[in-house]
Amino acid sequence: MVATAGGVLLAVAPWAALPVGAVWIVTFAIFRYPSVASIVSAVALPFAAVILGYDISVVVFTVVAAVAIVWLHRGNLRRLRAGTENRVRLRGTAHQT
Repeated sequence: MVATAGGVLLAVAPWAALPVGAVWIVTFAIFRYPSVASIVSAVALPFAAVILGYDISVVVFTVVAAVAIVWLHRGNLRRLRAGTENRVRLRGTAHQT
């Protein structure tokens, strides 16, 4: 869902896709949870669309996409709360528990 929404966003509102993509990268770099990065960037998406002055139809799309992404990540949110969500490990880095 995140990749699909991102692809549509690139076509519909490319200037909003750039800062939201940066939010995803920075969030992932800090926390190493793709689900957290996806949720944070989904929440940032409507704000980027509004700030950049996109038409109301684009803003509505971004709100619907954000709600759908958060809804679809509810299992990830449960695992995060339980401390069982898998964290991405990069080569050459020590795993922190």
